[in-house]
Amino acid sequence: MAQSNLVENEYDIDSLINCGICRSEMEQPKALTCLHTFCFKCLKNVQHPPGQITCPLCQDDTLLPKGGVDELQNNFFINQLKERKAIRGTGEFKMLCKCCKKPDQVNVARCVDCDGFICQNCVDSHESLHPLVNHNYYAIDDLRSGKVDISQVWKKQRCHLNYDHKDQILRYFCKTCGIPICLACALLEHSRPEHDLIDMELAAKGQREEMKGLLASCREVAKRVDTAIKENDKVKTDLNLAMDKASKDLLTVNEKATDFLKLPDDEHHSNSEKLQTINAERSNHIDSKKTRLSNLQAKLNNAMEMANQVLISGSTHDVTSNYTTLSATLKQLKEAQVD
Repeated sequence: MAQSNLVENEYDIDSLINCGICRSEMEQPKALTCLHTFCFKCLKNVQHPPGQITCPLCQDDTLLPKGGVDELQNNFFINQLKERKAIRGTGEFKMLCKCCKKPDQVNVARCVDCDGFICQNCVDSHESLHPLVNHNYYAIDDLRSGKVDISQVWKKQRCHLNYDHKDQILRYFCKTCGIPICLACALLEHSRPEHDLIDMELAAKGQREEMKGLLASCREVAKRVDTAIKENDKVKTDLNLAMDKASKDLLTVNEKATDFLKLPDDEHHSNSEKLQTINAERSNHIDSKKTRLSNLQAKLNNAMEMANQVLISGSTHDVTSNYTTLSATLKQLKEAQVD
């Protein structure tokens, strides 16, 4: 469930980092356009027609790239949330060391340049081996105690739009294309006046404020959805009670008709069948509306939780890279019609 307020350091990230298919922490998280994210392997096992895949949670369709599920966007923000959870935990945790690649190692630090957790042997190597001595790394204990700001443990994101730019840091946001870009991109593929560029830090500041407003509007829609679901459930209960009463009344009428009018059995059953038909039609209508409301509720909760987490803990890159899809989804949801 999404939170009602943005409160630093007080949030549950399990709903975002756990896969909606296997229910475990996601491995190689892949994002769909509905903002739901799943393990790469889990999505590969989802049956789908060529060119698109249906979200297992909200039933929205996502058009697939030419390479299929393999080329869906990686959700790096989910990986960052997983690391935040690990850092904020207690006791030792074992995982693959990013430096020596040995599995099941007790990790004692996070290296910004290696971009991952490292074991004690690799910490020692960072002190002595020439290629590693300039790396920035932070002890897990210092991160947990607050001695070091956790936001420092992730290196600045580099360009992934063009392989030739892979060493370029993302510095700008192209408002025309809705993506963060590097200086080389700004000079070549996204040059003015065809493209409207803005400093990434400045863009993130405005995008944060916009998303806060959209988030507040979506919370109001979520309240209306919650109320509508409760009312829908009450209508279903009332219908069931009315059906029970009508069935009993009809049975009484049929018994009296049999005693006094001597009507054939077929005529006794006719009204009962009509009553069952009416009940089935109305039940289907109520259930269909409940499904639509529940799907809308799932979309709202997921989008609000994602926006909440980006605003609370997201870096400038996290904000700008998620802004276009996230803001479009929030705008669509805040206009949702709730019966």
